Amino acid sequence: MVNQTSNLQQSLDVRTQWEEIYSDPQTAHKNKYPTELVVSTVFRNFKTRSGLKALDLGCGWGNNLRFLRDVGFDAYGIEISQTAVESMRDEFGDKVVQGTFLDLPYPDDHFSFILDRSSIQHNPIHDIPAAIQEARRVLKSGCIFFSMMVATHTNAYNATVLSEPEVRSLLSGFSEFSIDFETRSSNEGSRIHTVHLITARK
Repeated sequence: MVNQTSNLQQSLDVRTQWEEIYSDPQTAHKNKYPTELVVSTVFRNFKTRSGLKALDLGCGWGNNLRFLRDVGFDAYGIEISQTAVESMRDEFGDKVVQGTFLDLPYPDDHFSFILDRSSIQHNPIHDIPAAIQEARRVLKSGCIFFSMMVATHTNAYNATVLSEPEVRSLLSGFSEFSIDFETRSSNEGSRIHTVHLITARK
């Protein structure tokens, strides 16, 4: 039986963590431009985007969300940090909401593209299947979910590291999916960071 009290506390802990991060002046609005992999994924999979609804899970300061909007999507975002959401209120209005990935405030089969740029990975391990299930629920049939999930223990923000078999199991509800990898080094090779690059179709 699921311990609802424990899950609620862990969700509150995640929210508190990200409120602290987004309230820190050193990290405020540091993400200005879209992520390269997001840009390439969009242009590779969507030749036309006008009128298609896209959802950015964990939209942060809005760098990828702005890109989605600017290339023609009807772009929506959800973010756990109220500080980050309020920073985008004038620009996006009610298209950006505060919330978690476990109970997305959207109807079934609503979006043509769902983006998870390394956000789901910051949930506790037992919440990640529900987050994937919710993303699949609000995605239209035949449409694409793109996700980046950490594969090595090098992330500073307590990300849940998943093996490839675990990722494949999480994606079993999709009609098809592919998993690639990206590995980068920093500090002259002393820090190696590998992520799963996931493209799944409902």
